[in-house]
Amino acid sequence: MGFATTEEYIFNNWEDQIRIRSKRRRKRDIIEGQDKKLIRLFREDRELRKRHRELPMIDLVPPIQRGYKRYFIVREDVRRSKQGVFYENLLRKINTTQYSPTKEFKKKKKRLGRRIYEERNQELKVIYPYEINKLKLTPQEMLCFTFKIKIEVKFKKIYQRQYFEMTEPWRYVLRIRPNMIDKVKTHDEELEQRLAELNHKVYRNKLNYARLSKLRDWGYDHWGDTEKQKYDNPLRNKSLHRILEEC
Repeated sequence: MGFATTEEYIFNNWEDQIRIRSKRRRKRDIIEGQDKKLIRLFREDRELRKRHRELPMIDLVPPIQRGYKRYFIVREDVRRSKQGVFYENLLRKINTTQYSPTKEFKKKKKRLGRRIYEERNQELKVIYPYEINKLKLTPQEMLCFTFKIKIEVKFKKIYQRQYFEMTEPWRYVLRIRPNMIDKVKTHDEELEQRLAELNHKVYRNKLNYARLSKLRDWGYDHWGDTEKQKYDNPLRNKSLHRILEEC
């Protein structure tokens, strides 16, 4: 048996040498290429955001005022009591802060075709079950909370939210103070410009963001304590006469 020449080998294995892709295969390759590019942009955006967060802070001399901030403090009579230190330590874990350009802390709202200003509500932070270990809440501190369940209907699904709410919020009062800024983050023009480009391509583009959500499996609720059920409308596919009879 003799050895095949180069011409004979190419002629006998022409199917392996020339791969003819079908129209469906070409379309699938284009989609896979676009998905890989979108994933690369997402990973680059995540890495650049991390670098932006790690930029050092520099002192601002002199400090400037930018509006006002509102936060909770321990009420004076509670602070002077025997448990004053206990409630001050607890406040550090459940305190919330709001910012406003003025002292009124109001928000715009449209009502009957007119824009009015309403008082902004501010409450203490509620604790979700997954945050108990993160905040390092002690058993004694957990006695200050009440367990509650909130039912929400979103996208025709029922969501069950479990959380702990402060039982005695009257122990804390709000205080308004000028919002003084004495430090600013280092400015990196190239980094911020690239972040703006990625934000426009990945997140502001509705088609790209919808595709990325599907690739990253963002369309599902990953909270461990959330119970999801399909929302069943009891009045669906029923006539008005039958509804009145059932009532």
